[in-house]
Amino acid sequence: YEVAAMDSDAAQEVAMADSQVPPTPTYTPFPTATPPPTNTPLPTATPTQVPPTATPEPIVYAAAPVQEVVEPVPEVQTAAVRPRSWDPRLNQLGVTVEDANVQPGQPYWRIVDAAWWDEQESGGKHHIYVEVLDEGGNRIVGQPVTVFWGDGNYTGNTEDKAPPDYAFNFQMYAAGYAYNVKVEGLPSETLKGAGMGSIEKRDYGIHTSFLITYQKTIK
Repeated sequence: YEVAAMDSDAAQEVAMADSQVPPTPTYTPFPTATPPPTNTPLPTATPTQVPPTATPEPIVYAAAPVQEVVEPVPEVQTAAVRPRSWDPRLNQLGVTVEDANVQPGQPYWRIVDAAWWDEQESGGKHHIYVEVLDEGGNRIVGQPVTVFWGDGNYTGNTEDKAPPDYAFNFQMYAAGYAYNVKVEGLPSETLKGAGMGSIEKRDYGIHTSFLITYQKTIK
C-alpha cells in the first residue's frame, strides 16, 4: 500500500511538472515559393489528314450500235435499145456482125439497121452506104467511118446529104466477102463480109449494095 501510494504521488508530481513545461512549439515550415508558371507552348495543331473525297468513277454507258446506212447505188438508167432491123438476105450472103468490145454503161456504135440491095434494087450502083445517128436518132455530120479489107482501108466523114441519100458512101470493086465496116471514135460493132455479087453468085462482080445505119448506144 505504501508503495502504491508513493507511485500515485510520484505520478501526480510528474503530471504537474509536465503541465508546467511550456509546450514545444510546432514547426511550421515557411511556404515554398511557387515558381512562376512556365510558358508551356501550345501544341501545334497537327493537320488532320482528311482522306480525299473519292472521285466517283464515271459511268460509261455502252453506246447504242450505230447502224451503217448504205446509200443505194443509183442504177444507171440506159435508154431503151432500138431493135435491130436486119435484112434476112444478109444471112444468105454470109454477112455477120462482130460485137464491140465495150463494158456495161459505156457508149458504143451499134448497128440498128442493115439491108441489102440486089442487082435490080441497086440500079447499077455498087456501094456501101452508111448513116450515123446520135442517141436521139439525129444524123451526126462529120463522123469518121472506116471501110477496111485485107491490106487496105478507107476512112471518110459523114456529110449532111439530102434524104434519101445516106451520109457516107464507099464504092465497091471487089466481090465476095471483101469489105468490113465500122465507125470511129467509140467502140464499134463491125459489119463483116460485104462485097459485090448475088446470093447465087457470091464471087461475081454483080452490082449490089449494102445500107447500114449505126447509132450511138449505151451498153
